[in-house]
Amino acid sequence: MIVELALARGLNQIPVVRVENLTPEQLRLYSIAANRLADMAGYDDALLAEELRELEQLLDHPDMRALGFEDGELDRLLGLSLPGNFDDEAQVKINEEAPLITR
Repeated sequence: MIVELALARGLNQIPVVRVENLTPEQLRLYSIAANRLADMAGYDDALLAEELRELEQLLDHPDMRALGFEDGELDRLLGLSLPGNFDDEAQVKINEEAPLITR
């Protein structure tokens, strides 16, 4: 799938990890470890959302489905905003009773 996506985008190089020096058993262990590492990884959802939005502008939305997010998860992430970024229609609640902080 990666090769097809790269070719469709006109890429002539694809970064790879060479595993020529691994035995078949070591390759199997590496595969499990690499997938486990990905399972254990975490994301900052807001920063990930910002990155996904930028990529969405560069790619077609169906191409984004190749990222492997579960149904609805990609749409949820694309709907997030970075902390402190408010669109024109966002409602910000201000507590008038709270102490004023000026620094």
